[in-house]
Amino acid sequence: MEENHTDTSKNNRILVVDDDGMNLEFLTEFLNREAYNVDTAQSGEIAMEKVEVNLPDLVLLDVEMPGISGFEVCHRLKADAKTRDIPVIFISGLYETSKKIRGFDVGGVDFVSKPFQYREVLARIRTHLRIVQLQNNLTQKTKILNRQFQAIKVLEAKSREAEEEMQAMIEFLPIGFLITTIDGHILKVNSQLLNIFGFSSFEEISQQSMAALYHDKKDRGRFLEQIKKGRVEDFEAQFKRADSQVIWCSISAISQKDAENQTFFLNSVQDITEKKRMEKEKSNLLIQLTQADKMASIGQLAAGVAHEINNPLGFVSSNLNSLGEYLSDINRLLNLSNRLLSSVQDASVSDEISHRKEAVQSFSREIEIDFIRNDIDDLMKDCSDGLDRIKKIVIDLKDFAHPGSIEPVSIDINAAIKSTLNVAANELKYKAKITTVLADIPPIMAVPQQLNQVFLNILMNAAQAMDEMDEMGEITIKTWHGASQNFITISDTGCGISRENLKEIFDPFFTTKEVGEGTGLGMNIAYNIIKAHRGSITVESEISQGTTFKIRLPAIENKIKFPFRQIVS
Repeated sequence: MEENHTDTSKNNRILVVDDDGMNLEFLTEFLNREAYNVDTAQSGEIAMEKVEVNLPDLVLLDVEMPGISGFEVCHRLKADAKTRDIPVIFISGLYETSKKIRGFDVGGVDFVSKPFQYREVLARIRTHLRIVQLQNNLTQKTKILNRQFQAIKVLEAKSREAEEEMQAMIEFLPIGFLITTIDGHILKVNSQLLNIFGFSSFEEISQQSMAALYHDKKDRGRFLEQIKKGRVEDFEAQFKRADSQVIWCSISAISQKDAENQTFFLNSVQDITEKKRMEKEKSNLLIQLTQADKMASIGQLAAGVAHEINNPLGFVSSNLNSLGEYLSDINRLLNLSNRLLSSVQDASVSDEISHRKEAVQSFSREIEIDFIRNDIDDLMKDCSDGLDRIKKIVIDLKDFAHPGSIEPVSIDINAAIKSTLNVAANELKYKAKITTVLADIPPIMAVPQQLNQVFLNILMNAAQAMDEMDEMGEITIKTWHGASQNFITISDTGCGISRENLKEIFDPFFTTKEVGEGTGLGMNIAYNIIKAHRGSITVESEISQGTTFKIRLPAIENKIKFPFRQIVS
């Protein structure tokens, strides 16, 4: 059974060169049957002409021919760069080894002996066409690989240039830069980083680990916990320089993996020691300004507080006077009773005893002794209530005026509102009706004196807004809870705030009052206090429609921290 070849060389052009017409006819016939494109030449000269016109894919070349021999044709083909790669199979009836060696020497690839064997010729043709095809493929792939290799070399050169440029850029960055492993081993730094930490060389700092540079080892743990998310921004902590000096630094970092899937961190470091110093100075100034604003507010409240104290003192004094008169009458009655008792021992004065007894009874009726006894209890209760009011006013005023601790504690917002209303009662009661709608809300972490300051500043502004109204105004205070947050709104029906002033309401030293009537710090202090408590404060207002301040503060269930507590008073 004849083998069925799916030859990729089919339709290749084959040039058959032989001076024997029968050989040409035979080879042409069976090669055509195999779907090859066959061309013929009966001499070496004709073969060279045809090769010049149209390059064949393979040449079947007779050795012995008149004129140019097959060896000479092959030699010329191999000498020309255009034709040197064309495989040449010699056709010969010669069996001398020397002839075959010469054929291979001039560039032949194979020999086919006469008389021809169909299968042999076909197999050799297929083999050498396949070899050519593989060589061509290899050549093409080699060219592609060479191009890719050249491209890789170009990319490597560009990569080196980019790396050098990046290194140069990193070196001259105004911030410190370092690369570390996940366990804190330092892999690379720039000069600015060395300057920040006071090391003279990479070799010197690389002997340290990042954990050893932290002033507080817990900060290293906090950093690693945060970077689990892949990124850390503006992480602030204290570090130790090479000379043991403690500095503040801010670190931003991202987590990356290398080709071996090992995690490393790219870190940028800024020395913020001076910034921290300025913040502390600003904090101290803010504390002083806040306390000054408190004292200014207390000065406005002083007259009203004095009036509030005088009222309970007045009725306490009046009640004590009445009590004194009652006691005087009681003493007279007791004296008469004592005299009566003394007379009772003398049996000879029974008429006198009877007379005095009548006098006692008459006086008891005159002074209404039963009423006195009942009224004394009420008077004493009034005195006690009045004294309690004095005590509460003084305590609230003292608590409000005192700078207090800056440490946040758990407080009840509603209680803080009531305490502030008590302090500001006299300032408000002649100007506005106070309505409170206080819901049952969870406590918050806050500094009580600061929160009272916020409420008082807003209430005092509301009271002043009522001065321009012709009628009694209203102030409504509401509290409620939602989404782990507590909310407070303080609304008034005062004159309102213009739009151009509304956007500056929280700016320091901004005031619409006359010179000398306000510091312009009240709302700015309120804003800073609420911000320091991780909350927010906003305001809405329209001219002649009133103003509403809305405050949001996180409930204690959030367990908020106060990393900047030094800036609140």
